[in-house]
Amino acid sequence: MNHITANYLPLVVRKQLGLYCFIEPDVPVALNGDPMRLQQVISNLLSNAIKFTDTGCIVLHVRADGDYLSIRVRDTGVGIPAKEVVRLFDPFFQVGTGVQRNFQGTGLGLAICEKLISMMDGDISVDSEPGMGSQFTVRIPLYGAQYPQKKGVEGLSGKRCWLSVRNASLCQFLETSCSAAASSLQHTKGRNRLPKMC
Repeated sequence: MNHITANYLPLVVRKQLGLYCFIEPDVPVALNGDPMRLQQVISNLLSNAIKFTDTGCIVLHVRADGDYLSIRVRDTGVGIPAKEVVRLFDPFFQVGTGVQRNFQGTGLGLAICEKLISMMDGDISVDSEPGMGSQFTVRIPLYGAQYPQKKGVEGLSGKRCWLSVRNASLCQFLETSCSAAASSLQHTKGRNRLPKMC
């Protein structure tokens, strides 16, 4: 996943956007499937997210979801009206006049994405709100999943961690990581409220 996001760093920097990639500790290191197809889908979703986002950030979040691998691409872009979302995966569909200028050609790409994911026994969904952004979620089965040996972060096990983060996605990711390392986690609001260390 990291190498996919790296391909888009120059465009993200040029548009002065944030790009975050969070991979949860429960994600397998390998599974049976078609990595090329999956890479094409993720690249398409990231490309659209960056293209239609002028301010804010794009978040790529990967985690295990029961018997599925869940890959979520969320942006703070223009968003899509609800009446258009239901037809977004139809071949050759173009969104309405409000955002048609921005989304020309996107429908065909998303239709292909849905077909590729379907061929992997997975599914793709979207949640969007005009002016607030969009979130696309891809789920594929964890066929033949191989998991890394669980190990805590060196020196972190049993320790108390203080977390002071404004980014909600990063905060959630760090919470999960610290929990996996069997650490106690406490939140603070602002640097001035951090405890004095000995």
